[in-house]
Amino acid sequence: MMKPWFTLSLLALLFAAAGCDSGRGADSLLAPKSTSGCVTCHNSTIAPDPLVTNGSGTYGKHISHVQSSGIPCERCHYTYSQLATHMNGTLDTGNPAILIVYFDSLNPPPAAWIGDTGPGTGTCSSLFCHGGYSVDWYGAGLPGCAACHFQQIGSRRPVLGANGDFGANPANLSHHVTGTVDPTPVQCKACHEMSQHTSGTVRLKQADTGDAIAYDPASPSTLEPFCLSCHDADSAVATFISGGTPTSPFNDGAALGSVPNEAGNKIASSWNAAFTVHRSNGLTCAGTGAPVTGCHGNAQNINMHGSTSKGLLTRNMTFPVPASAAYDYNQFKLCFDCHENYPTVTKEVVLGYRQGGNYDVWWAPSPYSTPTTSIRSLFRDRYIWDSANYPLYWNGVNQAYNDNFFGDTYAPLHNYHLSPTDGWMQNVWDYRRSGDVGRASCITCHNVHGTNSAVRSTYEELGLVRGIGLGSDAFVTFGGIYGLQTGPINCTTLECHSNAGPSSYWHSPPDE
Repeated sequence: MMKPWFTLSLLALLFAAAGCDSGRGADSLLAPKSTSGCVTCHNSTIAPDPLVTNGSGTYGKHISHVQSSGIPCERCHYTYSQLATHMNGTLDTGNPAILIVYFDSLNPPPAAWIGDTGPGTGTCSSLFCHGGYSVDWYGAGLPGCAACHFQQIGSRRPVLGANGDFGANPANLSHHVTGTVDPTPVQCKACHEMSQHTSGTVRLKQADTGDAIAYDPASPSTLEPFCLSCHDADSAVATFISGGTPTSPFNDGAALGSVPNEAGNKIASSWNAAFTVHRSNGLTCAGTGAPVTGCHGNAQNINMHGSTSKGLLTRNMTFPVPASAAYDYNQFKLCFDCHENYPTVTKEVVLGYRQGGNYDVWWAPSPYSTPTTSIRSLFRDRYIWDSANYPLYWNGVNQAYNDNFFGDTYAPLHNYHLSPTDGWMQNVWDYRRSGDVGRASCITCHNVHGTNSAVRSTYEELGLVRGIGLGSDAFVTFGGIYGLQTGPINCTTLECHSNAGPSSYWHSPPDE
């Protein structure tokens, strides 16, 4: 039986053969090169082939470098095929002066293979491709995350550094680990399960147990158990770092359940609530913003590290909308782009009106003029007061609105709340109660994760109730709502609905 050190060094020698092209010059570090010459001999019939065999230890490192990153053999075994020790019948010379590892010109000195004192020893020192780190090839440990992940590795994007996903990239508006610097390796390991690192599969930690969750890029839903295990009532019970807590697993100054992340530990319960329109339509946490994927990512890519959009969103939602800025479709792309695939909630349905019609009012402008027959914009209904000061709901007779804004007797519900011209509506919402104040947006009233309110995915805290005794879905009443200035609604100064008393809306405008 061969000794373990002899087997390891034998494999290292066999992997080192270099019948492939030289790979010299100014070409890209990760440019694919042919390995066919090497694997003619170095394949599974002689030794585990790094091109086709997964594994741990040295095998796994070859997988990461050769298969995943496309690095040619001679990047690290430069000119070895021309050396006298190549294929000379000696499987391991045991002579540390005879190196099978020598780096090409893309890693000039001081990059070198050092510390080789015999079989199973040696370190990659000061390599450019590792950010100047020295990495022990035979060691069980791994270098700092930045040693590899500051640059693209095969199909994997840069994660750290100025082009990465976190604070060191000034283009990103939000990221899981807060701050203006990149996370430390220990913070990365709060989420990433490392026992099979470099094996080709991203493995994440179930936050309550620490168990591994394998992520399949072809199936975004494989991330959902990982996301919900942290964003639940008990937060990250098992994976918070030293100095952190379950609600502050990264120990970065941010805490789930507290401003500005006060909803962060309620997402799982919302997702499993009675009315989860997005989940019931096949959406999941991560995605490209397209149907049957999810809302969280970056620039229409799946990326749970950071995003150029607030809220770690894959397409833009402006939170909040600037107080007096004109309506801009780009402020609502995440919702409206996806909703184009669902006819009852398109932007034309939500904000549409008939040009020149009753709801075409100057203080609630909308760019979407729609045919009368297709207007379904949840406009407010009218009601009058009887002699006992009790509201009488819609009775088929055209009557004035109870709130007669600017002399107009028609008030489009969504258009008014998004109005850039009405001074009452310009600074009504404090996004995440973080002092970021502006106009209302979709999530001011709608809980996109899920809710126990049966009324069109609105927050249950709004207290909206379907019309009682009317026998239809036409009416929804406000029952006197206080506390809109607190989470999750986060209105600013006006408790307008509680002051106005009961109100209602009609699903389709009754008199266009």
